[in-house]
Amino acid sequence: ITDRKLAEEALRLSEDNLRITLDSIGDAVIATDINGVITRLNPIAEHLTGWSAAEAIDRPLVEVFHVVNAYTRQRVESPVEKVLAEGQIVGLANHTVLIAKDGTEYQIADSGAPIRRADGEIVGVVLVFRDVTEAHAQAQKISESEYVLRGITTNLPGVVYQFRASADHQYSLQHYSEKANEIFGLDVPVEEFFAAIAARIPDGEKERFYASIQAAVEQEIPWDYEGRYIKPNGDTMWFQGNSIPHRKGDDILFDGILLDITERKLAENELRRLRNYLANIIDSMPSVLVGVDGEGRVTQWNRHAQVTTGMDAEAVLGKPLEAAYPLLSSKMDKIRETIRSGNVHREQKVQRHDFQEIRYEDVIIYPLITNGVEGAVIRVDDVTERVRLEEMMVQSEKMLSVGGLAAGMAHEINNP
Repeated sequence: ITDRKLAEEALRLSEDNLRITLDSIGDAVIATDINGVITRLNPIAEHLTGWSAAEAIDRPLVEVFHVVNAYTRQRVESPVEKVLAEGQIVGLANHTVLIAKDGTEYQIADSGAPIRRADGEIVGVVLVFRDVTEAHAQAQKISESEYVLRGITTNLPGVVYQFRASADHQYSLQHYSEKANEIFGLDVPVEEFFAAIAARIPDGEKERFYASIQAAVEQEIPWDYEGRYIKPNGDTMWFQGNSIPHRKGDDILFDGILLDITERKLAENELRRLRNYLANIIDSMPSVLVGVDGEGRVTQWNRHAQVTTGMDAEAVLGKPLEAAYPLLSSKMDKIRETIRSGNVHREQKVQRHDFQEIRYEDVIIYPLITNGVEGAVIRVDDVTERVRLEEMMVQSEKMLSVGGLAAGMAHEINNP
């Protein structure tokens, strides 16, 4: 009897130790027999399932442990059946939701393992699971953020990248967006991308390219670069790189974007050509052409204006018209009126005293609106020669009239 008492006491102590252990661990634990009937339930499992141990014990597991797929809402296969079928530890699929007795839902992660006797025979199953709702929500937010970020970077017109400059001056790319190889015509992994681009920078620009990076790294300042790149197919592409530095340990990381600016460069070149073309036309005109803004400051000054006044364009641009072209100072009221009304103003044969000589000019003031800024263009034509020619013609006509009159009188005298 004494031996039996000792054995019973040892069994009770073992049972107490097992209960205390199961009740103390942070995970939920449910044990079942080989038929899937619950035999044990710890407090964490009681909390998550909503069933007390007294209510749950001797009930089928599927009645207490109600799990469904988070997306399809279909009931998940009982882990007990999988454990018994496979005879080994199994885990629930991802996105598994436990629905408690009161309808509360928990995202859980769990595993099931067979309970074996000393001879290896399976006599039940133990389920260990935990609430990962908060962690799942955080992971979901991260996943959604990554999805949004991936969508943004994929739809950007350029390449989003992270560049790494190590403490030993090694340069490499840590990350680039999906369009990188497409835009640059490459097919290389991320770790080879920087070297592949650098190799295709034209020889005359390589030094400037590396110098710009070195300066940004050494001074830890934003990188800003524009240059050419030769694609593998031989096409020349203009690209712009911008990035902001930040430290990570001994390394400096640059987060930025690379843009294909070829079309912009072509447009700039065409605009520059067009501006030069128009400037040549304006400079080739025999008239003085002066542009002013709404405040009367000089915005345009052609070559004939330089010749007439002796003032270079660089010296007068931005200055008041009265200071740049004193002879037009008397026209300021007319210029302001033209800008205000939008009507063209003309004055013909305006006299100008040039040393001992009187010269004549036609002055036309045109209203001008460019880029939303009001102003005017003043055209001055020296018409002195035309006026003199007109005067000579008038004088000739007078002489012809006098000659005709004299001839008539002579005829009357000779033929009374």
